[in-house]
Amino acid sequence: MWDEDDRTVKERSLDNEERLAGEIGFTCTPGSGNQPWPGSKGDGSHPVFMFECKETQRKSIRVAAADVGKLVREAAVIGKEPALVMSAYGLEAPIPQDWVAVPAEVFRWLLSQLDS
Repeated sequence: MWDEDDRTVKERSLDNEERLAGEIGFTCTPGSGNQPWPGSKGDGSHPVFMFECKETQRKSIRVAAADVGKLVREAAVIGKEPALVMSAYGLEAPIPQDWVAVPAEVFRWLLSQLDS
């Protein structure tokens, strides 16, 4: 748990993004969010998706409508689909700690690809 961790919140966040990038298969965006050009927004990039990562140690995670709107707008500018990755480290096994949320239309398309 993070309670025994002496890293800063930013360091933990970057470590989480790198872990998720390896597990999910996206490239981390250096300086994500602090660059002016559209291609360097989001926490991670993939040929289809722009990823934004949120994390918490608690049993719940808050996702603001403004965060979702920002992700949707920034992904659209570069022609990608938005994907929100949520890591809740406070959940007890066997509940998965990592979850990915995509718009329902994208999820329906993914399901249709499984039927093909």
